[in-house]
Amino acid sequence: MSGTVEGRQVRIGSAAFFAERGVAVPNIENAHATALYIASERDLMGMLVVADSLRPKAVEAVKDLRAMGLWLEWLTGDTQQAADELGKQAPSIGFRGRCYPTTSYVVWTHSLPLP
Repeated sequence: MSGTVEGRQVRIGSAAFFAERGVAVPNIENAHATALYIASERDLMGMLVVADSLRPKAVEAVKDLRAMGLWLEWLTGDTQQAADELGKQAPSIGFRGRCYPTTSYVVWTHSLPLP
């Protein structure tokens, strides 16, 4: 993601995103969350650590849909490790990490195999 703040180009993205653009960022590994970095031009300005969470009603809704024979997966841009941590909270749901708009589209346009 990018934008202009006070006339400066500012970007937010993963370590891989910035590595492709020649911006050095620390590689923060966290099994429960994903690090996002904020940089202007080639200067690191800061970072955020974010994670998805599950709402209890969502887990129940997915269980009901599974009971009807539907297979659902949670697609997240977080790391696969973070997705796996969410999976521990709701083992009846499949979780895929590192899903971005283009990969999410591929998942949605192809039928998913039943487990």
